[in-house]
Amino acid sequence: MKREQLYSGPAHALGVISGTFLFALSYKAILLPLNFYNSGFTGISQIIQSVICAVFRVSFPFDATGLIYCLLNIPIFILSYRCISKQFFERSVLTTLLQSAFLAVIPSPAAPILTDYFAAAVLAGAIAGFGVGLTLTCGSSSGGTDILGLYFVKHGRWSVGKIGLLVNLGVYTYGLFHSSLEIIIYSVLYCVVTAFMIDRFHFQNVKIAALIVSESREIQEFLLHRIRRGVTTWEAQGSYTKKPFHVFFTLISRYEAHRLKDEIRRLDPDAFVVFLSAADVVGSFEIRL
Repeated sequence: MKREQLYSGPAHALGVISGTFLFALSYKAILLPLNFYNSGFTGISQIIQSVICAVFRVSFPFDATGLIYCLLNIPIFILSYRCISKQFFERSVLTTLLQSAFLAVIPSPAAPILTDYFAAAVLAGAIAGFGVGLTLTCGSSSGGTDILGLYFVKHGRWSVGKIGLLVNLGVYTYGLFHSSLEIIIYSVLYCVVTAFMIDRFHFQNVKIAALIVSESREIQEFLLHRIRRGVTTWEAQGSYTKKPFHVFFTLISRYEAHRLKDEIRRLDPDAFVVFLSAADVVGSFEIRL
């Protein structure tokens, strides 16, 4: 699927709706019945709601987490508009409203679906992390730590998942004084699983080094003008066949690696290609959202 198709049209809409629904479902169906603390701005919204109820001795006739979440995201949206892109800002506003609606309408079961804390934390983290990663891969965000993480990803400092872990340190520190240690431990486990899944499924967050040996010069043109990545080239010769080859080396995201594989199959099915995960990169590498 082309990048343009993934970031627009029915595929984009389906991906965003599915991602936000999965995140809200993991919270309302699994976490909330067990009184787990959610991660990021959703967790902060939980805390604010409980503080308001305790201080003012009031109770909301509905789960106000989604409403508070929207209000908290106002300054984050300003950051998105100024520092990321106008298009990303517009998509994120719509996605956040959609997620808030899901948080409001998805019912929470009276009795926990899973009574085993470990299984609940792992399953909810996997579902939530996949949902957030899918939303980010579709070029949108549900706000909160996602946008903060993307801001730092764009500036080459932190990943989305690591920013989430940092913010959640404050959420779980609060929880230590207002809940049992067991609940906090499994809430942290949920957070770690979520962060891991986000970094795995947010394709633009995973760097891949590609070494390509081919007879086709068109691969270089594809890398330069279609994917818009720098490429180092040199001429080589097969030791056995004595045939001349072109060797290309480039660094791309995992999403771009899928595009490159498809193009190589079309241009030169006999090309020799090696893909390696690049855990750390020093130098100029553009992070794209």
